[in-house]
Amino acid sequence: MKKILYLHGLDSCAPEDKMRAIIKAHNTAFVVSPHIDYRLSPDCIFDELFKLAESIKPDLIIGSSMGGRVGYYIAKKLGCDVILF
Repeated sequence: MKKILYLHGLDSCAPEDKMRAIIKAHNTAFVVSPHIDYRLSPDCIFDELFKLAESIKPDLIIGSSMGGRVGYYIAKKLGCDVILF
């Protein structure tokens, strides 16, 4: 089963309809989408999300807006696929 980490944008969240679309498009039931408060220290956010990504070992990271920026660096470090928008 493909594991996906979805990172939402600043002052946003992961709406249910978006999660259903990701699950359907990638034929998986394993999507992790943490609530992220980007207003905390950027280093702290990156470290927390990187630890989460290391623990779930995603096959794909999807990032939107600010989540795309963080997702890019996490995917680069982990060497996994990434979709950014």
